[in-house]
Amino acid sequence: MYKSRGVNGITVLKLIEPRTGTNGFSAIQPPGLHDFRASGVIMVYFKELCNKDLTYLAIVDRETDDGNSGTRFVTRQSLRSSKGEASVVDYRCFHAEMSLKFDLAKPDLSARYLLKCNLKTKIEQQPSFPLLRRRIIAGSVKWGSNNLKIYGESKHIPGYWEWTEDVLARFDDALEASSISSAINASLYSYDKNVHIMRAFFEGWCSTTNTLHTREGELSISLWDLKMLGGLSIVGEIYDETVPHPGMLKERNTRDDSTVPPTCKYLFVAYHRLVRRSTTPNIVTAKQWIEFWFKRGATYQPPVKKSRTKLRPKSTQNPSGEFEPRPSNEWCEEEQVIFEKLGLTNNAHKEKLYLAAYISGWLCTFVLPENEDRKIRAGTFETACLMAEGRRFCLAAPVLASIYRGLNDLVTSLNPGYSKSNFPAHYLYGWLAYYFNTHHDVRQPPRGPSMVKYSGAVRALAIKDDDARKRIHDGKLAKAHCFIPHKVKADIMFDNGDLDDKKFSYLASLRSTYLVLRNNDFFHIEPYNPQRFSRQFGFCQDIPETLYRGSDKTTASCHEVLRYWQILLFSGSMSRVFLPSAPITWNDHVTTGFSKWWKARDVSDLRKNVEILVNSSKLKKGQTHHDAGGSAPARPLGVHPRDNDHRRSNRGETYHNSDGNSEIDPKHERRGDIALELGALIPEQDVMKRSLRVKLGKGKELAMLNHITSIDKSAKTSSQESKTGSSFADVSQGSIDMQVTIKIITPRIIERTQKNLGAIANVQPCNVPAGSTVSFWPPNLYTDVFYQARQEIGSRFLAKLKSASYHDVAGVAVCASETYRSIQHLKGDVTLLQEQVDSYVSAVNAYLVVERVASGCQRSESLEKDMAIHQKEVDNAKSLLDKAIKEYQVQVAEHSTIKSKIKNLETELSKARDLESTLSKSIEAKGNSMTVLESHLGMQSSL
Repeated sequence: MYKSRGVNGITVLKLIEPRTGTNGFSAIQPPGLHDFRASGVIMVYFKELCNKDLTYLAIVDRETDDGNSGTRFVTRQSLRSSKGEASVVDYRCFHAEMSLKFDLAKPDLSARYLLKCNLKTKIEQQPSFPLLRRRIIAGSVKWGSNNLKIYGESKHIPGYWEWTEDVLARFDDALEASSISSAINASLYSYDKNVHIMRAFFEGWCSTTNTLHTREGELSISLWDLKMLGGLSIVGEIYDETVPHPGMLKERNTRDDSTVPPTCKYLFVAYHRLVRRSTTPNIVTAKQWIEFWFKRGATYQPPVKKSRTKLRPKSTQNPSGEFEPRPSNEWCEEEQVIFEKLGLTNNAHKEKLYLAAYISGWLCTFVLPENEDRKIRAGTFETACLMAEGRRFCLAAPVLASIYRGLNDLVTSLNPGYSKSNFPAHYLYGWLAYYFNTHHDVRQPPRGPSMVKYSGAVRALAIKDDDARKRIHDGKLAKAHCFIPHKVKADIMFDNGDLDDKKFSYLASLRSTYLVLRNNDFFHIEPYNPQRFSRQFGFCQDIPETLYRGSDKTTASCHEVLRYWQILLFSGSMSRVFLPSAPITWNDHVTTGFSKWWKARDVSDLRKNVEILVNSSKLKKGQTHHDAGGSAPARPLGVHPRDNDHRRSNRGETYHNSDGNSEIDPKHERRGDIALELGALIPEQDVMKRSLRVKLGKGKELAMLNHITSIDKSAKTSSQESKTGSSFADVSQGSIDMQVTIKIITPRIIERTQKNLGAIANVQPCNVPAGSTVSFWPPNLYTDVFYQARQEIGSRFLAKLKSASYHDVAGVAVCASETYRSIQHLKGDVTLLQEQVDSYVSAVNAYLVVERVASGCQRSESLEKDMAIHQKEVDNAKSLLDKAIKEYQVQVAEHSTIKSKIKNLETELSKARDLESTLSKSIEAKGNSMTVLESHLGMQSSL
């Protein structure tokens, strides 16, 4: 039982567990519960701690324990309890008409409609969008590996599938009440990805618009897609993760809704016990959480990775999804022990606690995973308890915000291949399977939402490199209308407050808003503008507008966040929207203005450089990114290309980019015999530094730091007779005071250095005159240095030449003579380079000639295209007219037949009337005869 009292102004909630035996032990002693047993009474205290502006919920084992020594949680106000802050509805965000008729001359059913944006927007000014593939082609980033690790995707956790089957078999009615039964079914299976498809998708994702850019236009993941794919509800309360105030953990008053469900405090107690057993401070993983609550044993093995083929896999290596329903109050002995040790005796609370514990684990492992270990977040406990009681929450919005943010973090990272971006990627795999047909389907899909159709191990198609990029980047084969509910017949929807959940969910997914993802005290927001991808809802695509809320920040205040939630979930806006039926093809369903606008920002030119995108993930040992076809980004003098933010790497240091991720992954560090970086041409300056690295087998490094000082620009000495090539061309005149320092920076490198380079390890710092610039190089190394320098100069010039626009190639080629002279100074042959440059320049000139000829035909082609469209419309009109004529002729024939039948019926009616008259007269005559006979018989009887 729980007792509440105040101690020196500190609220203390004491949990007293009843004695279970003479020595405090239960008769059943399952393994793993010994940490919960003690002789006598076990107590847990909930304390409130205040530190500056933060309030903590602390759980300790003894009343005298300091709260800082226990398990602490920062308490925050939930958005659901922020009553009154956004109670006034901003009707300016809801248009009376959400759609706009585009073809005014056509009737409503055949006209095209545009989707309107209901928030503040600005006109798009940028000539091109920032895409990852543009950065790869420019050479500023690269994939760097064939592997692609995506954190947050569904993974096998021992016991989770078994626990999910147990919950679905026992609590399906309760899950249906909170609208999460279908979503939980989706977590019962694994989902596969194709690395080549994922890289192609990331290369086309735009972080400023949250859309996928293809040659045909923009596509994106919508709220409606998540509802159909993952069964995630759009209708419901605001989803928020917070730890409640200690005072809210008291026993609930039936008249007081401010307190949390009574089962919530037991989740905190279980979390506290697991933290005490955990080796990581204040962290509980999903595996530990499952082992604590689920006691029926794990039987499923993780899916086995197999080689990908074009054939459909015979097995999904997943659960079948078939199980027999069981009573919800059916507990095994081990589960009863858990409840006893937690001090819970109410059977109804046992069911809700067990279900809430699973829902919390489901939220942290499948819906909104936070890291690779699937850490359990205490902020989900209150929401999980409310869901166990049948409350519904909007899960689609935070999940989509998490996906948007994860994608944006990945595509803007300096190392996209190792960005460690975290988001529920399995929903994205399902989206790609439906929109781009990237997976084998299951012949007999198990029960669950749409994404289970493509669940299972090794389900992704065997598509590689160029084929993957062609499928994603072209967009012609995309099934943009796969989830439209009104594909055949148009419909009109009016938000008067009486729409059912499905219709209102669809209407809400058409509203432009900002999706919210909470991170402690910060609210990260992502723009959601379905107007940019309105063709996915059957609308005609016009030039889209960009959402703008007056600030470029990605965070928002609590009041602003509540307003965005209100825009999404408000029912009764009195808005009307016309829902057109799905057109035959999505790529031609655009306005003329959009065609011209998108053509100016088209990505079709990137198809010419698709080889660079492919080679970006195929760097061989010792190969640089320039050899793969990319160009190197400009960097300051003396900075190694793998030194981020213009810093040098020393022993024991790890550099991180702006996303907080390691810039260099030691597992993928390329190793070679010798790797020297010469950098760019040395400019004239007073103080210059250059960093040289020498690789000595198995990654051992010998770092050379050359300090070049005291350049006397006015002196002209005999150093002119000894020129050093391109790297020192600018300092060939003047006196140079050069100091060479050799540092051994890895353990036990001295022995290897002496073995490989002889006496070079014993070189002492010295001053080298400028007249003998070659003599400063270590013995037996200057030949390799010159070779590396020639390779660097040639590859840089080729990269610069290829990165230039076709119209600027001629201007860049003019500077080739300087490059040739630099290579010749380094004793190199420029014949091969000169042939490559001349061949490329000739090819570009030929292409420009063809382009000028093609531009003359562009207008005629446009006219032919318009004429073809009009001819198609005329043919459609003719077919409709012929169909109408045939229907008219059929109706005329039917009318004639009916008239003939009416005439025949009238004739028969006239004959029937004549017969009736004859019969009436006959009956009347016979009646008279009978009367006479009756009177005659009466007279005879009287006689």
